[in-house]
Amino acid sequence: MKIFELRIFTPLSLEEFLRGDEYMFHKGAKEMSHDGQGVEWLLDEPWERDGSVGKHTMRRMYIEERVPKWVRKLFPPEAWIIEEESFSAGPYSKTTYKDLYMKDDFLLSCETIRVAGVSTLTNPLNLPPNEIKNCPVHVIDLSQPPPKGKEYDVGLDPTRWKSEKTNRGPLTQPGWWKAFHNRPHGTAAEEEQRRQEFDKMQKQFGKKPLPDETDAITKAPFAFSHPISDTECGLPEHLRYSTNKEQPYPMPVVTAHKVIKFHFKWWGLQTIMENYSVSLCQKIYTGTHKQITCWLDEYFDLDFTGIAQAAEEMDAAATAAATAEKKEIKYLDDGDESEAPK
Repeated sequence: MKIFELRIFTPLSLEEFLRGDEYMFHKGAKEMSHDGQGVEWLLDEPWERDGSVGKHTMRRMYIEERVPKWVRKLFPPEAWIIEEESFSAGPYSKTTYKDLYMKDDFLLSCETIRVAGVSTLTNPLNLPPNEIKNCPVHVIDLSQPPPKGKEYDVGLDPTRWKSEKTNRGPLTQPGWWKAFHNRPHGTAAEEEQRRQEFDKMQKQFGKKPLPDETDAITKAPFAFSHPISDTECGLPEHLRYSTNKEQPYPMPVVTAHKVIKFHFKWWGLQTIMENYSVSLCQKIYTGTHKQITCWLDEYFDLDFTGIAQAAEEMDAAATAAATAEKKEIKYLDDGDESEAPK
């Protein structure tokens, strides 16, 4: 089994991120659904974890057009139907993916915790020692210019993104989040809210910080102060934000820790597919976090009720398109001669 962590920083507060993640979950499904490809919604119901109310969802994903050419050669067309089941509550979520063709020989899970600020936690999801020692961390930088190929969308390019409602962006400096380590991140009320959220998360999951995590918890990124002025913050103008022009303060940051476990059991292909899972997940989750970031102005004024209302229409459209009669598939990698990983 392959285990690894993706660590992704986005220029949002935790509350904004959770709303954005919900909005992306539905709009993203609608955007990728057409002509018998995309996302069919099977279930969307309330779910509760230790007092936090969340959601339990199930979706069927028809992904043949998105599969690289070298992978399509290895399996029949019926292998490209994936069933996704997700549980989410507050900053925590866990999603599993099963292949209807491979059954028990294929299982991918992604367990996520989102933390306000620039997190330096080394084991936020409390993996056992035998797993954490074999769990490399891959940091995803949204400021890296995306390849301008067939799937490039300027509207989802954080290096060219500008939020009109929050004055954030673009992300043009590699490692942009490092400017906020040990820096204040908002108002006193936001500081207290973050502290309470983190304390609740620790209690919810019954975890105590490991010794090497103590400094990260008691100092940055969870130790905040009051808003500071432009001159005091010492940050470049494109990294400052404020909805109050008279009291600007640095751009917020949220860290997503995603621990991914991939089980693939086919003789002769296991190592190849396990290695491929790293680049595949990097591509998928880079894309979803770009959507959460670049669609900020679309959901900025929506609360969860407003997002739920918009989601009903988007889900219906996605399901209708994904279950429609399949037309000739236009593969997204046509003309791409990339080969399988070694």
